[in-house]
Amino acid sequence: MKNREIISLEQLYKMLHISKRKAAWMLQNGIIPCEIRNTSTHKYSIRKEDVLSYLEKSDQEKRREIPVGIFSTKKANTPHSSEPQDPDYGGCFDYTNLKLRGKERAMFKQMLEEQLQDISDILTIDEVASLMGYNTKTILRYVQKQYFYAVNISGKYYISKRSVINYLATDKAFENKQKSEWHNGTILLFIQRK
Repeated sequence: MKNREIISLEQLYKMLHISKRKAAWMLQNGIIPCEIRNTSTHKYSIRKEDVLSYLEKSDQEKRREIPVGIFSTKKANTPHSSEPQDPDYGGCFDYTNLKLRGKERAMFKQMLEEQLQDISDILTIDEVASLMGYNTKTILRYVQKQYFYAVNISGKYYISKRSVINYLATDKAFENKQKSEWHNGTILLFIQRK
């Protein structure tokens, strides 16, 4: 019989980059199958393959499963925004210092999402290194410095594609003096699209 990897609630919410409350709700409502035990600790027994199946669903399917606003802490009359307001909102690309400003950051993230749409939502260090053209030690260092959001399951790091995109759109990523060929090419592609 095949040994199935079991993960905890904490590993689940870190892997999905969601709140603990939302992860527990998803388990209790069968969004992600699990075994619920009557214990005070380690209440949920979640198979990693069920989490990976959930991640393969489209964003539209995921949105349909969870009622809109159920986990929002915003007041009802606060306008909804998918991008946090940048102090430089509405600015433009700074060619002198290679920095993104305002809407440019959102446009760069959108371009990356389109470029990486066929890539899995959860990646290993080797997969991120291969994708970005960096050494695996560099990617591990980025994980340790928390440039990427990663979860360690059984000694293996899993990195969310979203955190890779978010990092690539930061000033820190643009200021990196030793960019890979892929990283430089992505920035040049963005500049040419403008």
